[in-house]
Amino acid sequence: MGLWIFPALLLFWCAAATGDDNVIQARLRAIAQGVDSAIDGKRLSSSELLDGFYARSNYATVWVQSGKVTAHGRALVGVLGGAQDHGLDTRDYHLPTISARIAEGRIAEAKRSAELDLLLTDGALTYARHLTRGKVQPEQLYDSWKARPREQDVAAIVWRARSGDARALDPAYRLLAPRDPRYQQLKVLLRELGNSIGLPLPRLPSILLRLDDHSAEVSLLRKRLAAWRGDQPEVDPSQIFDIALEARVKQFQLRHGLEPDGVVGERTRRWLNKTYAERMRQVRVNLERWRWMPADLGSRRIEVNIAGFRVDVMEADRKVLSMRAIVGKPYHKTPVFSDRMAYLVLNPSWNVPWSIAVNEILPALQQDPSYLQEKNMRILSGWGHDAEIVDSRGIDWGTVTKKNFRYRFQQLPGDTNALGRVKFMFPNEFDVYLHDTPARSLFTSQSRGFSHGCVRLEKPMDLADYLLRGDERWTRERVREVLASGQETEAPVRDRLPVHIMYWTVWIDGAGLPHFRNDIYDRDEPLAMALIDD
Repeated sequence: MGLWIFPALLLFWCAAATGDDNVIQARLRAIAQGVDSAIDGKRLSSSELLDGFYARSNYATVWVQSGKVTAHGRALVGVLGGAQDHGLDTRDYHLPTISARIAEGRIAEAKRSAELDLLLTDGALTYARHLTRGKVQPEQLYDSWKARPREQDVAAIVWRARSGDARALDPAYRLLAPRDPRYQQLKVLLRELGNSIGLPLPRLPSILLRLDDHSAEVSLLRKRLAAWRGDQPEVDPSQIFDIALEARVKQFQLRHGLEPDGVVGERTRRWLNKTYAERMRQVRVNLERWRWMPADLGSRRIEVNIAGFRVDVMEADRKVLSMRAIVGKPYHKTPVFSDRMAYLVLNPSWNVPWSIAVNEILPALQQDPSYLQEKNMRILSGWGHDAEIVDSRGIDWGTVTKKNFRYRFQQLPGDTNALGRVKFMFPNEFDVYLHDTPARSLFTSQSRGFSHGCVRLEKPMDLADYLLRGDERWTRERVREVLASGQETEAPVRDRLPVHIMYWTVWIDGAGLPHFRNDIYDRDEPLAMALIDD
């Protein structure tokens, strides 16, 4: 019997000596077996990373030693508290629970000590993961959104940071967040708005205000404008709507995508009456979208902002070409993704997508048999390379429906072609591209959601010249010569610039002024709700 007592006592001694470690290992084993991993009702969000992380310490506690939180643990608590600066919720990293447990003082019980360590580690890993790739997966929230987030071994990064001086934790986490200066600018704006919470913010009543008006509401307008960075007129209690105030209103309108008429109507008043909390909510969702972006956008790149209706060509962080854009209608949303420019098509023909063919062109043709001729279109027998031209006069269009439609409409190159004189191809799964347009008048609108998903350009030839510059085969004169010929021609792009189609409803301009835009696709609110869901 004594032979059995010694191993049992040895096992008991080992368990007592490494009690914290056994608790951690047992908890991780339970998680692997699908047992509930909650601690104090808080689910461990990075449970799949915990075992690999603790294997580095041989399953010993990392942040808690001898019942006390170490210097590294205290530094980590400070790091987790900074999550709010990124528009993230500290509850996702167990900070309230961690703080409550630390406030208990010395944590003598092995189980409590190990659980606190697990909470700290899970918070550290989850926060690191959220900074590198976002809290929300956009593909689960939106249709036609393909993110390319940064891939990082967050467990290894956190372990290395924890292995050095405790002061190394904060800079390590700063490096995990997006490096783009525009992300940092939004963080500053978020902090400014947060500091303004609680300040008086008078609301404008439903009354039209314009130049030469004289009323108490004009004084309210001055106060309201003074509340926002970039819209601060001199402190003036005047109730007269003068020229200087009109200029301020126009500036405000431009920075909110409104018609800059200087008149405070319903739309302008709606933006003026936004609360600090509402503005913070909009900044938070845009910070999250930055965390979905690739780590390297490319030193030279093309950026499309759907909500801002703009296309910018960037070299480093400087705009070298900027233009207005027309994007998809709310029911034909332009997708969000990144790819690389491959080639241009001069004098493009347009193969009308099936949905447009049956929903728009077929009904028009049935109403007016001359429609195809007027639009310089022809009919092909199908979509294959061997498709043949079909004589429309031999088709009884009255019997053609969506169900039996088997043709392809093709618009030939020319002045009336829907793609204009040039299209810019970066082959992608959405079949979306940039292109010219004959409908130039649409660029005068402030809100420009008019297309079926592709992006129409205000200055297509400027972009063509930029992409083909330095290519002796495609000088500006050669391009104009081909355009004049009317012949459909491909021009490959030597420098395959990245193309990023993005969706920003808040950004800071070159003068440091914030811009807000209408959420044309109703994408902000679902993301705002997902960010606060715990």
